Amino acid sequence: MYRLLKNYIKISLKLFINKPSSVFSAWYNFLKDYLLIKKELKLNDQKVNLSMYPCLLDKKDYALNMQYYDYQNAWAFEKILETKPSELIDIASNISYLTFASKLTKVTTIDIREHNIPVENLKFKIGDILNIPYPNNSIGFLSSLSVIEHVGLGRYGDKIDFNGMQKSINEFTRVLKNNGILLVSVPVGLKNIVEFNAHRRFSPKKIYEMFKDYSINDEVYILRNKIVNITEYNSLGNPPAFACYKLLKKAIE
Repeated sequence: MYRLLKNYIKISLKLFINKPSSVFSAWYNFLKDYLLIKKELKLNDQKVNLSMYPCLLDKKDYALNMQYYDYQNAWAFEKILETKPSELIDIASNISYLTFASKLTKVTTIDIREHNIPVENLKFKIGDILNIPYPNNSIGFLSSLSVIEHVGLGRYGDKIDFNGMQKSINEFTRVLKNNGILLVSVPVGLKNIVEFNAHRRFSPKKIYEMFKDYSINDEVYILRNKIVNITEYNSLGNPPAFACYKLLKKAIE
């Protein structure tokens, strides 16, 4: 009962934030429709258990909007489809992306948190992004989506480390082969800021500096309502966005 009440309160708060006057009408219509379906079940003598599971937030157009992760995942999936790597090593990306990637190639994902999701062609390995369990110059195709901006800020149980993002990039460089491919995505904006303990947001110029050992093969910037290239992103004044980069490790003798 406590869990249900908590969920109902959360729904009500979201409705209130979106439109205060909608809270009462949304719940009124839900209860009216619930009683109607209950009556129909009784009249039809259907032996079906009926319980409440309100989804009051799905009736608005905004429920159909694509989110940042959807664009990001589609972009990364396209890069895998283009390259057709024999194996993908991933560091802590979201499960949705990994599940789809596993339909194209063998995937091993590394995370400090344990996963137990039985997906064919997808293997999980416990590990730390600051100490990736692979030898030097051993990985040909590596991805880490919406991860490095969090490293060292404690959000996911990792140790506090102000330089965690740069150290993560250094580890990518260590394990990637020369000319190896790296897919990453990070928050970007006009200023370089750390939003503790959520994430970092850096300008494209700062991102380029951090990935100085790489050449850029592809980059896109995801805004609230569209995806743009770097030229258009700069012309807009570098608003808060998410950047996706396909990078090639420069050959190191």
